[in-house]
Amino acid sequence: MKNKVLKEFLFFAFTRYITGVLDVGIMVIGVEIFKQDDKLLKIISNVIGIILNYITSKFLIFKK
Repeated sequence: MKNKVLKEFLFFAFTRYITGVLDVGIMVIGVEIFKQDDKLLKIISNVIGIILNYITSKFLIFKK
């Protein structure tokens, strides 16, 4: 039981880290390279992050 909870937690933390890196990557590429509006890109980046977090949580981490 403890091993399963630890595995779920570590996978959860890892996927959140990856989506955080993706968020920063979208912002850097969009704002610094393509010179787009930072507020619009942050909204888009957050929506992508929320969707990816939901998918990974629902189908990979906490599946039954």
